Amino acid sequence: NNERVLRRIAEILKKFEDYNVTIVGHANRLTDNAQEETVDNPSAWGPALIPLSLRRAQYVQQQLISLGIASSRLSVEGKGGTEPVADTKDRSVNWKNRRVEFILNK
Repeated sequence: NNERVLRRIAEILKKFEDYNVTIVGHANRLTDNAQEETVDNPSAWGPALIPLSLRRAQYVQQQLISLGIASSRLSVEGKGGTEPVADTKDRSVNWKNRRVEFILNK
């Protein structure tokens, strides 16, 4: 399903060539530990979320490039778990925080 969505996004971006896109990666914060967002080295609680979310956005960027979107139109950001859209404590919905958003810039 994700591949289908990326193909559709690439089709749309090909029609609107005046737009650039910022790809913003997000991650699901699992603890209340602020270090989780910024530390680059893994520890007992897992890898840092900002680098993880940045890699998530970079992966999507590479997929769009492979689908014919010029790399000069794409930029990436990693927000870690700083902007959740679902309750981080509710395991039934917190997976929604692992996502990529597309911001159109004209």
